Amino acid sequence: MSHPSPQPPQWPLRLLRRYGNPELVEEIQGDLYESFIDRVNHRGITYARWRYVWETLAFLRPASQTHLRVHHPPASRGELFWTYTRLSARYLLKHKAFLLINVLGLALGIATCLAIMHYVRFELGYDTSHVHAQRIYRVSTNIYSDGSEEKVAPAVYGLAPTLQANYDEVEAAVRLVPTTAIIQQKDGTVASEDYFFLADPEIFQVFTHPMLAGDPNKALQRPNSVVLSQSMAKKYLGNAPPTSLIGSHLVIDRQTYELTGIIEDVPKNSDLRFDALLSWEYNPDEWLEVGSFTYLLLKPDIKPEAFAQKLEAFDQKIVAPRVAQDWGTSTITVRHHLYPLTELHYTTNLLGDTEEKGNKSYVYIFSFIALIILIVAGVNYVNLFIAQVTRRNVEVGVAKAMGASQWQLGWQYISECFIITLLALILALAIVLLAGQIFANLLGTPIVWQTFLQSDTVGILLSLVLLISILAGSYPALVLASSRAVVALKGPSFLHRSRGRLRKVFIAFQFTVAISLVAGALIVREQVFYMRHKDLGFQQQEIAAVTIPYDTDGSQKAFAFKQQLQQDSRIEGVAIGSRPDGLWSWSSVSVTAQGQTKTMAANGINVDEDYLQVLQLPLVAGQNFTPIQPQQVIVNEAFVKQASWDDPVGQEVVFSETDKKEVIGVVKDFHFAPLHEHIEPLILFHDTSVGINLLVNIAPSDLEAIKAIWPNFFPNAPLEFEFLDQALDSRYRTEQRLLTLFNYFSGLSIFVACLGLLGLTAFTVQQKTKEIGIRKVLGANRRAIMYLLSREFAVLLLIAAVVATPVAWLAMRYWLQDFAYRTTIGAPVFLWAIGGVALLALITLSYHTLKAAATNPTDSLRYE
Repeated sequence: MSHPSPQPPQWPLRLLRRYGNPELVEEIQGDLYESFIDRVNHRGITYARWRYVWETLAFLRPASQTHLRVHHPPASRGELFWTYTRLSARYLLKHKAFLLINVLGLALGIATCLAIMHYVRFELGYDTSHVHAQRIYRVSTNIYSDGSEEKVAPAVYGLAPTLQANYDEVEAAVRLVPTTAIIQQKDGTVASEDYFFLADPEIFQVFTHPMLAGDPNKALQRPNSVVLSQSMAKKYLGNAPPTSLIGSHLVIDRQTYELTGIIEDVPKNSDLRFDALLSWEYNPDEWLEVGSFTYLLLKPDIKPEAFAQKLEAFDQKIVAPRVAQDWGTSTITVRHHLYPLTELHYTTNLLGDTEEKGNKSYVYIFSFIALIILIVAGVNYVNLFIAQVTRRNVEVGVAKAMGASQWQLGWQYISECFIITLLALILALAIVLLAGQIFANLLGTPIVWQTFLQSDTVGILLSLVLLISILAGSYPALVLASSRAVVALKGPSFLHRSRGRLRKVFIAFQFTVAISLVAGALIVREQVFYMRHKDLGFQQQEIAAVTIPYDTDGSQKAFAFKQQLQQDSRIEGVAIGSRPDGLWSWSSVSVTAQGQTKTMAANGINVDEDYLQVLQLPLVAGQNFTPIQPQQVIVNEAFVKQASWDDPVGQEVVFSETDKKEVIGVVKDFHFAPLHEHIEPLILFHDTSVGINLLVNIAPSDLEAIKAIWPNFFPNAPLEFEFLDQALDSRYRTEQRLLTLFNYFSGLSIFVACLGLLGLTAFTVQQKTKEIGIRKVLGANRRAIMYLLSREFAVLLLIAAVVATPVAWLAMRYWLQDFAYRTTIGAPVFLWAIGGVALLALITLSYHTLKAAATNPTDSLRYE
């Protein structure tokens, strides 16, 4: 029979509970009871009870309670902040591999996002540097003829002065006419410059070009005045201060010009880039000639839509009668349209337009992909962080038992995320700046580091750091930190179900993005390969297009130059004519078929009788030109089809009542325009008087044959040439850049996904260490262990493949619709994409799974 244990008197304890410090009662009670039991065993029950009463009453003294409160002051929020920040730093330094994987993956995502953000800012900033950019419009021309429409970037010469003189809505108007200039240098040599423009004096009223020297109001007022860009002034006049160069003279196209102004170089993101402006004299007799880029500065309160209606009335009242009078036809209608200056970079399909155009769709595509990459990196980061945090259940339990509140623990996790994200941001900035040239080549845009110091950029970056920190830290802050101490100390199993589902979703998302991007890259690659290798219908290799100087003697010298070249055995053929990939003229013509006369639009190029032979253009009907046949033309098959001719040879093409030409042959269709467009009607004129090139069939190694005799015919002009195959490649520079970016993005997404996979596999192996040990004791082999660890990821990869395939197919099918001639999307593309991602994922998994499968089961069972 057991005796009850001795108990201390209860009334002192009730007094202590009632009047003592409630924060200390529980602790004092425990200490008093331990002392009571000890005295019972050594001094007896009576002595023990007496000392118990005495010591309990002693704790009711005010001094005793005050002393205790002073000895344990509550920590301030600031102290807690630094305490938990130090704890976070110590934890991260202790787990360096985890820190490295997270920082590297996130840094790559942020670096990509930063580079793309810079590119988007550059692209969307075209011509926004002008003070009145939002009020400047370019007037372009649409020419209609019997249902056909041709859009031309320039307007008629007489438009700008007429509008400014008759419409109050126009504050200023300016015309710019592009010209290729031959400059005679001080040493007697000559140089050719392409970015020279004839300009009205009002140009500085419309555009904002900071002038380093000279008066913008008078710079182009006098004849033979020239304004140079800063770099052009240094090139031809030296490094003297700009103000000292004013009044210098330059010989341009055999005329002497006086330098009246020097401006800062035109920004690279400008649709109208030039190196020099030349004064010019407008001839009123050329009122209806289409050739000048015309810009209007509308007054502040003028709505462009309202002025466009007045412009339409102007076309009907003023332009239409002049068209009928000067062009001798009433079937052609000319209409002018306004295009906002800030949108000109994305305005395409206008003949004779300015700089290489951009594609706003690509800006959006790149932005979207960059956002996806950032999300992938962020998801990978959150996934790894949550996986790592859930192993800290014991730490949470102890902290909760010691009195840590939820917000204190939550702050610790968020501060850890903040440190990692901040490190990733610093690393990302370093990557962008160190690899600036690589990004510049990828995007076609220079990386300027000062951009990242602008206030809006700094604000975006800090917001990004805070957002990622809160998103990544909120889950453990809300779930793990809110758990009770007892539950947390039992182990991380209480989080497994919810956290496991979230982790699987994140992994599947990463695989989906990786497969989609790889499939997209393969399809873009196939399209680029298709465009580069498609038979365009004419000879491209070893055809050098030599530019003949445009002057009064150019065509005569070109003929003599051609004859000289034909005598060289290294040259297989020479022709005079327009480049098949260059600018071509446009004509509105009338044709008659089956008794019906119709008007149609057609492109035109000037050629000689050797043109078809040099470019290997086959005739499908009729014959080639003979040396003297100015009133005869050759058309292509598209022209015959649109004209509805059954027997085209001998038909008549009417340009005007006094200009009619006979069709003597039909050339097989060839792609003179990029593959984005269908083959349109084309007329080959037997004319070599204007806009000509010399097309020479010669190997690149034999160019000396041309260089040796060029000075004999054109001593004052530099030799300029380009091989056709290289020029045609440049047509698809945008698609090539898209392919490069797709390759980069898909590789990056796979790398980030594999980084995450590497970390999660390590986490899974650690979780299943004991299970692996038990299975190996029961006879499981390596293959079974690897299957155990890999099957979950295999299922997620399969789900990702099912989701990614239709998404990528729809997106790339939409992209291919921009091409008139395009490749087809087949199943092998997706099989390669899925197989490639699966292979890389398997290699990543193998590191930890093989290591786990080879571990001694005894060591596994000793784990924890």
